[in-house]
Parts: sequence; C-alpha cells; structure tokens
Amino acid sequence: DIVILVIAADDGVKPQTVEAIDHAKLSGAPIIVAINKVDRPNANIDMVKQELSRYELTPEDWGGKTITVAVSAKTGQGIDDLLEMVLLQAEVLELKACYDRPAVGIVIEAKLSKGRGPVITALIQQGTLKVGDICVCGLWWGKVRAIHDDRGKLIDKVIPSIPAEIVGISGVPQPGETIFVVSDEKNARQIIVGRKEEKERTKQTAPVHLRLEDLHKKIEEEKLKQLKIIVKADVGGTLEAVEEALNKLSTKEVQIRFIHKGVGSVNYSDVLLAEVSDAIIVGFKVTSEPQAKDTARNKGIQIRIYQIIYELINEVKLALEGMLTPHVKRIFLGRAKVLKVFKLSKAGVIAGSIVEKGKISRGSYCEIIRGSEVIIKKKIVSLKRFKDDIREVTQGIECGIGVEYKDVRESDYIDVFLEEKIERKL
Repeated sequence: DIVILVIAADDGVKPQTVEAIDHAKLSGAPIIVAINKVDRPNANIDMVKQELSRYELTPEDWGGKTITVAVSAKTGQGIDDLLEMVLLQAEVLELKACYDRPAVGIVIEAKLSKGRGPVITALIQQGTLKVGDICVCGLWWGKVRAIHDDRGKLIDKVIPSIPAEIVGISGVPQPGETIFVVSDEKNARQIIVGRKEEKERTKQTAPVHLRLEDLHKKIEEEKLKQLKIIVKADVGGTLEAVEEALNKLSTKEVQIRFIHKGVGSVNYSDVLLAEVSDAIIVGFKVTSEPQAKDTARNKGIQIRIYQIIYELINEVKLALEGMLTPHVKRIFLGRAKVLKVFKLSKAGVIAGSIVEKGKISRGSYCEIIRGSEVIIKKKIVSLKRFKDDIREVTQGIECGIGVEYKDVRESDYIDVFLEEKIERKL
C-alpha cells in the first residue's frame, strides 16, 4: 500500500536504490523516503535529497511531493515522525482492513527450517489468521500449527498489517504468493489439484512477452506507441552512452521508455521488473545470471545481449520503425456511374453501372460519391457481366457492382482504387 524507501545518509542513492525506486514507481504506491544513519558524522541529508530529485522524487521541503524523514535506526531519532507520516498517508488513502473474515495475506519470504519444516513469513492484509486455520498458498496447503510474531514470540492469532512466521504449510511457496484461509481440508485439496493441473497445461507453452520481432503486430492490435526497455551495461559511462543513443531515436509519435537502467549483469530482479512492465531487457557487454536466464525462459521474457553498440541501436531502431503508422498511397484505378440499383434476396444490393474511366476490379477498395461528398468507403465484393462473375471491367462496358452498402442510389459514382502501405523510417 505504501513504500518506505530507506537510504543511508552517508551513502546516498546506490544502484540497488535505483532498482528499488523503479520497482516502487511501477507498483503505483506512494513513496515515503526514510533517510537513515543521520547520527553518523559524515551524514549528508541534502546530498540524498539532491540525488532523489534526479529520479523524480523531489522532497516536499524542496517544492516536490515526496515525503522525506531523517531517521536513525541506532538512536531511534525520527522513528516516531516516520510512523506519523505513514499513518497520515494511510488516512489520506483511506487504507482499511476487515478483521472479521477469513484471512488473506501475502508471502514475503519462505524457507525450509531443519526443526520446523516449511516456514512462511507473511503479511496479513485482510481478516484474522488463527492457529488451526486451514490455509492454501501457491501449490501447497496445510493447517496452521504455530504462529510467531516478528520477535519470535508464539502467538495465537495475527491481524492485518502485522508480519508473522507461519508453520504448518506442506511446502515452500514463492515470495509474492497469496496465502488464504479455506473452510476445510477437502476444499484446500480441490484448489491445489486444480492449480497443479493448470500449471501442467501452461508448462507446455511458456507465456510470450513482448519481443522486438513481434512489435509491429503488437502495434496494430493495441496501438502501442511506447517501447519499454530495461538497459544493463558493463560500466556507468557505457550505460550513459547507450541511453543517450537510444533517446535520440524517440520521436513525438514513438518513444522509448526506460523502465530501469543499471550497471552489471542481468539479474533476477530485472526479469521480474520486465514481467510486470512487459519490457524488453537489453544488455551491452554484460552476461545474464543463471537464475535470470531460467526465469526469463520460463516466463517468455526476451533478453538481448550485444557486444557492438551499433547492433543494439540498429535493432531497437528497426523495432521503433515498426511502431510508426505507415503512409498509405492511393492508386486510382477507375470510375463507374450507377445507372440502376437492383436489390436481390441472395446477392444483396447490386449497382448496375457503366465504367466511365479506367477499370473496375473485384476485391478493390472503392468510395461511393454522391454529388461532391464521399458517402462511404467499402470493398467491391462481386462483379458481374450479365450473369457471369468476372474479375474486371474496362472503360465503356456496363456491369453489376456488388458492395456491402444498402443505400447505393442511381447517379452515384463509384471510384475504385488500390491502397499501398509504405513503411516509414526514422
């Protein structure tokens, strides 16, 4: 609901901080910045605020909208102020939870403990979780045997916004999975069986996220005009050069949006970010971590690694050119004048016409013109000479023209043309 971004006052914004900022922005949750370690002699709060401004997180006291609080985890300085800001933000957002319902929460972490078996660290979002409840989480279920609070103390129940360790689930789920209470064991088993069957079905074909090669099709389907990219490079200077070169490709019509930029290999976090934002991962002179490769393959996310900057730029340029709306060149074929209109039960409306200019071809586009006004644009679906179907009719010959339009009238003109799409270049 609310992101608290913790930044050390003596270190400032680091690469991992930038990753956290990008994830937070993508979540859409409001961000409160806790500037920690202000008790240290080399703490520089103004430096942190200045760096935050570069990432569109301008502090309130600098004229922006981002709440920043100076704190010290060691001495406790500013912690009450931080909590007050969190509560204030929660009031503004009207964040509320119902306690009197079956519990629903989110898995923060999960591990296999030698003495206790699978242990889930979860945050309850709605309802009250109690010892003895039957829970489903991911592909696992179980009866809650024990609940520990954040200090390791055994408790009987846990309410919304309170983190807890839960023991009793039969396996180790993934972080981010939902944990929820069901009515009985039979219901839990049915849910798990259904989820396992669904997983087997989806395993056959990995989900396909956006690929550079498929970008043009995506444009036509969804009118996409923005290419989302995650860029990783070997060093900071190279990253800046790649970013600058790619920014020059953006136009008013199509543009590149950098979801995240960083130095180092393509990691698991990059793949997760690409999944939720439907972005392409582009790397320059870097490698991909094994976990990132496996996750990307399973989730159908594309990672492109380049050793030559011109290859990177050219491929992205080609993708952007596919996003440009092509120019349509119209080639005039011919004109026919409607002499009589026939309404047939099977064939529909047939315009008995004479070709005055050029030729009329079946399957071509046409415009019906009444006076000086274009009434409608349609396709010629049929063309007849007496009772015979024909492909085209030339100047001076009478024919029957069939179009998918019922209100064709005598003295209308039918202009026929071809449309040629010309791809545009940046």
